[in-house]
Amino acid sequence: MKTIRQCVFAIALALMALASISPAIAYDDGWFRNDFWSGEYPNGFTLTSDVEMQIRQAPDPDTKRDVACTMESGATYHPWNQDRVASSGLAFVTYVAIETYVVETPGVFLFENEETGNLDEVSLEQGEEWTYRTYYAEGMFKMSY
Repeated sequence: MKTIRQCVFAIALALMALASISPAIAYDDGWFRNDFWSGEYPNGFTLTSDVEMQIRQAPDPDTKRDVACTMESGATYHPWNQDRVASSGLAFVTYVAIETYVVETPGVFLFENEETGNLDEVSLEQGEEWTYRTYYAEGMFKMSY
């Protein structure tokens, strides 16, 4: 039996599968992996009944579902539910599709350099490309240029 942290990812995958909105896909280089539950005000969920399912070791639809996962009724999963996060040893992972955009309006912009923490002035010219990686909060997002 796996831990609750491994089950949380499975619940998200199961909900996507139940919705049948799109076919299952593997997270290749076109996706950015976050080691957090992304979003400014992330939605959590509370189970109204016990859930038992088979999940995958990795987020890849081509792998076998060979891990037993049990989650209890009444459990609330949310990154701000610190008691649940601590007691269950939860870790959150999300994947965001990487998108490339073309600069339409040139200008000089201030960007926070993730490595140094400094604000750097960057001149972007019309026609240049930048890549969206993920959303953080408060209008902030990760990009590459």
